[in-house]
Amino acid sequence: PVAAESIEVTFMLTDGDEESGPYTYYLQVLSRDDPMLAPRNLVAESGYYSAVPLSWDHPEILDVAPYLPLGLNGYVIERHETGEDFGELGIAGDVSYLDNDVTAGNTYYYRVAARYTDFTSAYSNEVSAIPADEVNYLYSSFNFASLPVIDGNVGDGEWCAASVYEFDGYHIY
Repeated sequence: PVAAESIEVTFMLTDGDEESGPYTYYLQVLSRDDPMLAPRNLVAESGYYSAVPLSWDHPEILDVAPYLPLGLNGYVIERHETGEDFGELGIAGDVSYLDNDVTAGNTYYYRVAARYTDFTSAYSNEVSAIPADEVNYLYSSFNFASLPVIDGNVGDGEWCAASVYEFDGYHIY
């Protein structure tokens, strides 16, 4: 399929004696603010003590045309609190970042842009998160008859009892 903003290029090939073609290609033209160049699916996790973990997907252009020499040099993370303007929080080399400069109970808003060699992309979706004001622990009730051997096998007497926990959609045994 031809993109809405594309350029049709038709050409012939020759080796000096013979011509072949014509060949037609459609070149998609992207502006620097095209959503294909921006990070996708930004997620900020609420409920972590003194931190907000962020994660996102890399720009779609890296899936569609990974051979393009765009020079992705990292991601710019921006944050603001209610009533403030966005400001640069940090730079990430990969698709995650941990904001540990937060105050429990405050709402923080985030967005991310991709930093290329010659430009910075449009922003991702905007998300918010609220860090927790106390540490949340998950305890197990394992009772060892003897110390378990970490060998991939559970021997008789290594585990006397265990409990099953559900935590954020995971089952912990």
